[in-house]
Amino acid sequence: MVVASSCEQSKKNEAARERALQAVEMVLAVDTVQPVDSFALEHAILMAKAVESEYQIAGDEETAEAFREAFEEALSERNPELAAQLLDTAER
Repeated sequence: MVVASSCEQSKKNEAARERALQAVEMVLAVDTVQPVDSFALEHAILMAKAVESEYQIAGDEETAEAFREAFEEALSERNPELAAQLLDTAER
């Protein structure tokens, strides 16, 4: 039973990571267009936060954390300057 639960959580975390990568793609798609549409960028970031909140509202903090970590890691790898700006703002 513990193995099944662990496997199920692993699948949830993998799905959260995939959603995080999609969210990063959305953010980067907006950020790479010049001039940057600040409203569209804010919307993409809020959509990512909404996904994380879905997991938290469902009481699944582990999956929310998997999403958050994957989002931050992928964004940091692909656009370190934007990540530093966004993640620094989020920590305040």
